[in-house]
Amino acid sequence: MNESAHWNVNGQQKEYFPLSFAQQRLWFIYQLDPKSSAYNITQHMRIKGNLNTTALEQSIGEIIRRHDIIRTVFIDKNGEPVQRITPNSGFKMKRTDLGSVPEELREAKARKLAGEEALRP
Repeated sequence: MNESAHWNVNGQQKEYFPLSFAQQRLWFIYQLDPKSSAYNITQHMRIKGNLNTTALEQSIGEIIRRHDIIRTVFIDKNGEPVQRITPNSGFKMKRTDLGSVPEELREAKARKLAGEEALRP
């Protein structure tokens, strides 16, 4: 059985859920500027030493699988905003090889790429 399935009182699986008041406000603001990244939360960190990227990707994927809210999207259904929990389709971490970038320029390039990613809605 899917541990993140949601059921209503009639024993039927629910697909859509109403928005909370806070979510309704976010939805309204999004309608004004759908390309805004104002509500993105970004953070960078420097990791020294070897990083097992496979283990990191699997760990993030497991967090996404366990927490419905991370997979929740807002959609318009019959003119009303609702939330829908998307299936866990597997997380793939984006990797960029900066090995060809001169060492003295790598950090600036990494920050530039991270900044561009953070601006995506």
